[in-house]
Amino acid sequence: MKYIESLSKFYPFLQGSECRKLTGGLINSTWLAENDGTKYVIQLVSPIFKPQVSNDVMRITSHLASKGLRCFKVIPEKGGNSYCMLDGHSFRVIEFLDGSFPTEKMAFECGEHLARFHGALVDFPHNFENIRVIHDTYRHLENMHLAVETHKDHKLYPEAREMAELIKQEILPFMPTDDTKYVLHGDPKPENFLVSDAGITLIDLDTCGHHDFDGECGDALRAFSNSNGKFDVAAFGRFISGYNSARTPNFPVLDLNAPFSIMRITLELASRFCADSLNESYFGWDENSFPTRGHHNLARCKDQFNFAMEVKSTLF
Repeated sequence: MKYIESLSKFYPFLQGSECRKLTGGLINSTWLAENDGTKYVIQLVSPIFKPQVSNDVMRITSHLASKGLRCFKVIPEKGGNSYCMLDGHSFRVIEFLDGSFPTEKMAFECGEHLARFHGALVDFPHNFENIRVIHDTYRHLENMHLAVETHKDHKLYPEAREMAELIKQEILPFMPTDDTKYVLHGDPKPENFLVSDAGITLIDLDTCGHHDFDGECGDALRAFSNSNGKFDVAAFGRFISGYNSARTPNFPVLDLNAPFSIMRITLELASRFCADSLNESYFGWDENSFPTRGHHNLARCKDQFNFAMEVKSTLF
């Protein structure tokens, strides 16, 4: 990692660390650092977030810990700040927690944990310094429309335009109607649940903020019930049961709205990938498997759309 020496000036305990890049994240770049047997996680925070998002994350983790939820700690730099700036980039260091990502067989337990996470943040007193609207379906559809209108000379334009039309047609019955906001995670996919003998932890808290409940749970249901592109209706049901078993009265019962939520969010995600197949500016991509960022995002778009159609044929 080329920044390790410079980072050591802010985090002296990183001096001499061995680092390796961690894969899997679509937004932040992450490294595992190890020094004298102690492991740390270094994150280069994506510019889609304000640097101050690390202040939010530090306060959230402290609040969750005070509620008895297992959570990583943000390690302040030597001046006490939650992050440092290098060459215009925002970096932070967090505690390493060992664990693995859950399978669909753990959908109940993860639904249960998400409900506890939501309940713990009901009285979170902090005004967020980084404000992001995660599941603004109307805005994402407009962004897709603008991308299609702007990039008519893009080599992927014909396929992207076709997908955009299909997405707009299919999502209409599932558009959101309730604008109530809660303090929620924002991206509760399996890769953001860390499972170990010590319990379950939600990670990647940059997306925490005031979000809508159906968007949050629809995203979780989409991710936990997608088994290699096939809809796992049993995992879908387990997640719902797990959530409702630990739900606090401040939140709706996850029940009749669930099929509409998963359809909305799956098609919303398809629209985001469709837009970035032309914009090629947001999501990370696998350079070893695809010739361009656009090709990878178009493949993702089609995968999500096809999954939505399978959900629709099963639940409606």
